[in-house]
Amino acid sequence: MKTLAELERVFEQEIRPNIPSEGTVPVNGTLKAALFTTLFAVTAVLLLAGKPKIALLVLLFFVLIYSILATRRKPGRSRRTLKSFQRLVAAPLLRAFDPGLKYNPYRGISYRDILASKLVDDFPAKTYEANNLLTYDNDGLPVSMSHVMLEHHEKGEKVPVLGGLFVVTAARRPVAGTTIVSFDLAEKHLGFLGHGLQPKRMYRGLEQIRLDSSGFEKEYVVHGSDPIEANFLLSHTVMEKLEALIKKYRVFPRIAFVGDTIYIAVLNGGFFQPFSWTFNDLTYSINALNFAREAVKAIHHHHRL
Repeated sequence: MKTLAELERVFEQEIRPNIPSEGTVPVNGTLKAALFTTLFAVTAVLLLAGKPKIALLVLLFFVLIYSILATRRKPGRSRRTLKSFQRLVAAPLLRAFDPGLKYNPYRGISYRDILASKLVDDFPAKTYEANNLLTYDNDGLPVSMSHVMLEHHEKGEKVPVLGGLFVVTAARRPVAGTTIVSFDLAEKHLGFLGHGLQPKRMYRGLEQIRLDSSGFEKEYVVHGSDPIEANFLLSHTVMEKLEALIKKYRVFPRIAFVGDTIYIAVLNGGFFQPFSWTFNDLTYSINALNFAREAVKAIHHHHRL
């Protein structure tokens, strides 16, 4: 597994030369030039012929066409742009990152797995998108992860519910009940007052659980159905490792232990989405991937002891 600096060298030397220069241009330059040239020519002819009203109609017609094209060809949203990005950037970058990763750009984590994690119980989604599926084995246990975006509609507007890198892996030991770890900003910034403001029940009735780590609880809030199981899952070793990883990679995760499965959502990862084709804009996605892999490794390792 390469470092960020090594991946940047791979990107600049092997990937960037293959990226088309118009990769981030909303409307193709040739098409834009043809539209405006035709517009000026037709408008000039109509004005010279003494038909200003028709010239105005033609102008409005071209404005409509251009606005439609500009809207439909936003960078990163068209299917053609996404496929090009996955082929030219994501696939070679992931091969350089770790040849052991299996990559399928056209598949993703299933919505059934998202629901099973219970991470979206309090915010039901209306739209669901998943792609860039990665699979590998960690110490004999299968791990799957992909980019996931869930949204729900509120007053006619789409509101993100969960977006970023979503990970599913088997637990080393099946556990009873459910334990969910969420990134906590309230207590971190407001201290004891922030703790008081935390809702005692979230995720459909799970109780808030206090752990024996004041440092960890400044970063996370834990809800679960069984305090004994929660303290087993989140031992001092696991909590210290998660604290170190979140500081190192600056990510915002949620972690759910549900029966024999572990779910990790690294929020706002933007995991390898073609909104920009520069390495700097890919670093958060790479950090999300590194955090997820190291968190899975730490949890699996501790739970086999």
